[in-house]
Amino acid sequence: MGFPGREALLLKLRARLTEAAARAAPEPPRLALIGAGQELRGDDAAGIEVLRQIKAKISTCEHILTLEAGPAPENLTGPLVRFRPHLALIFDAAALDGPPGACCLLDAHDLDHSSLGTHALSLSLFARYLTQQTGCDLALVGIQPAQMDLCMPLSPPGSTAVRELSALVSELLLTGDY
Repeated sequence: MGFPGREALLLKLRARLTEAAARAAPEPPRLALIGAGQELRGDDAAGIEVLRQIKAKISTCEHILTLEAGPAPENLTGPLVRFRPHLALIFDAAALDGPPGACCLLDAHDLDHSSLGTHALSLSLFARYLTQQTGCDLALVGIQPAQMDLCMPLSPPGSTAVRELSALVSELLLTGDY
């Protein structure tokens, strides 16, 4: 079954990973996985939780960089520019106009329309800077929040999406099935 939007996300994610692998060949693609959000605001912590669960499932690979950005992804530009990823994926809560827990892969140019405004600097500006500096492909894996109240835990749909999304991404990365 899975979270709402699972199949569409899987197709888009496989396509992005395949493109990154083609650009990097014969080496494995350099992938940057970034967890963003506010840990103290309910489902806004979903991106950080997804990243943590992925990190726990994949072995440390020199071609995969995992970074917890919290509410300020722009603070990570130095390590990201030095790493020069072929593909950067930002995991974050996003206004997707779907049911709580829905997930979707969005292009960098769509970030202005999906941002929930909980970051110090807009994700769109961060994405433009990073792609200009590194030439990487960048996408947001958005998770529709159910609630973002202060000092609240992840909602049940948010927790389910985090668990299932991290399992899906981890499996793709571990098997290379893309």
